[in-house]
Amino acid sequence: MILNSSEFGCNESIINPALRTLTNITYSSDDHTQMILNAGALKPILCYLSHNSRIVRYETLMVVSNILAGTSEQVEMCIQTGVLQKVIEIMQNAKQDRDGKLEREACWAISNAASKKEPHQA
Repeated sequence: MILNSSEFGCNESIINPALRTLTNITYSSDDHTQMILNAGALKPILCYLSHNSRIVRYETLMVVSNILAGTSEQVEMCIQTGVLQKVIEIMQNAKQDRDGKLEREACWAISNAASKKEPHQA
């Protein structure tokens, strides 16, 4: 997966289109989302949620929001890897968000997770 490549890992001109592609794939179906998760996407996604670039963080939040709209198992994977916790932290630090885009997308992601959660995920 290109997001795991150290050669491309810091190059925004590669990261952003790759994240947009993941957004489209994870929007399409739970099965496609599961393929992305099985390929190990959550580890680089967690890193990109802390990226220096707001644009990279925003694009990553869009991917995460789609994943969290998936199955309860996919939500659980985001919980177990710390991805959901990082989204909550982004929401809590919204004062640093100039135009509210990160805050809005983090809200959507959290809302998606809440709508799919199992009782033990509360």
